[in-house]
Amino acid sequence: MTVRYLCVLLMVAWHPPATSQTCCTGGAPYLGALKLPVVNKSEIGINLSYNINQNSMLVLKDKIIHETENYRLVQAVFFQSDVGINDNLSVSFILPYLFQTEQVGLGDNTSTIRNNSIGDILVGSNYKFKSGHHSFNFGFAIKAPTGKNNSVDTKTNIPYPLSFQNGTGSWDVLFNLFDEISFEHLDNVYWINQLSARLNSKGNDFEAHPGYKFGNSFSYYSAVSLRWIAGNHPAAGFLGFTYQYIAQDQFDGGYANSNTGGNWIYTSFSYNHQFSPRFNIGLSLSVPIYRSVYGLQLTTRWQANTTLSYTI
Repeated sequence: MTVRYLCVLLMVAWHPPATSQTCCTGGAPYLGALKLPVVNKSEIGINLSYNINQNSMLVLKDKIIHETENYRLVQAVFFQSDVGINDNLSVSFILPYLFQTEQVGLGDNTSTIRNNSIGDILVGSNYKFKSGHHSFNFGFAIKAPTGKNNSVDTKTNIPYPLSFQNGTGSWDVLFNLFDEISFEHLDNVYWINQLSARLNSKGNDFEAHPGYKFGNSFSYYSAVSLRWIAGNHPAAGFLGFTYQYIAQDQFDGGYANSNTGGNWIYTSFSYNHQFSPRFNIGLSLSVPIYRSVYGLQLTTRWQANTTLSYTI
């Protein structure tokens, strides 16, 4: 029983590390906060994730200008419910709530704005199967434009910029391919690989820029996982890296927003602790080790993610 308990820990507990976000990224950071649904037939998974992104590095192309006192702090809480159709197929519903804070200015002459509200919902499905030493998961999801995308500053009644809105006003598609590789002579060591992509459409509800399109994004995550028994509970640690590419935003007939998009490489550490066969906690921390952005951008200094998961 203990051996089986340890073997299922990774697939029950694992969630991806946080990925990049800049001053000009719109909506919720889905690619860095969603838990991989692995419920079996008739099971229901309840997951609550908290994602925090500290954007305080001013970068020009691939050069760090300085760590500025200007910053954008993006905090997102994700409620995710997974329902097992059978032992291979599940469906998911994700509802995010965003807390965004931005400070701009110099010294004592600074101003702070905040935007807190529900973001765009996500509905998807996941299919898992095994083949030899590989355990595969393929996910597909559609994001609906349910979040507010014309919020205004309550003090000035001036609309927030597009990148500070909690909804993108667009129907988007997300894909995810996950592969866990086991080794014949290394019972507690696994190799993890994940490809994720988000394809965005035009957001037609922005009053300032109708037809604005946030850039498509792609990420690849690879990590080595080690599992052990901590006390009486299975635990797992993950050490890896993430490469992420975000295309430039487009507006007004296809013109590129010159200060959006780029390439990032992150190093990350994750830890999962399974307190019972039904309840587990996951933690992750990601720090950029390379970034090359288009133009001048305020980008990620660090990101972290916490997930609580319970299966009914």
